[in-house]
Amino acid sequence: MAGVARGDVVVLDGPIVVNGQVSGSVIAITGNVVLGPGAQVLGDVMAGGNVKADERARVEGDVSEGVSFTLRGPLEAVGRFLVWLALSISTLLLGVALVLFAPRGADAVHLAATTGPWASAGGGSAR
Repeated sequence: MAGVARGDVVVLDGPIVVNGQVSGSVIAITGNVVLGPGAQVLGDVMAGGNVKADERARVEGDVSEGVSFTLRGPLEAVGRFLVWLALSISTLLLGVALVLFAPRGADAVHLAATTGPWASAGGGSAR
């Protein structure tokens, strides 16, 4: 990044190279941060990997490397809900795809469930 960035610079996956000014913090969730000779950061520098700074780079805040970013507090509940939601939606989409591409399979499952519910629930072991 060369030039001026107003606010924070956040990269989720990959490195950040700063050769200009950042008015906020620089945060690399999983990558490294490289501060060039013209880097000026008014906030903190945090990296999931390593931070390599030129001796002429200026950082007003703290420099932290090897930071583990986790969800805590209310965000942890939101994260768990989003995982549940993603699994539910993917299961629904898989079911819809199976019905669209193999409609006779859905009919066979329906027939087995209505004519022999105990056998179909037990995987065919109850006879």
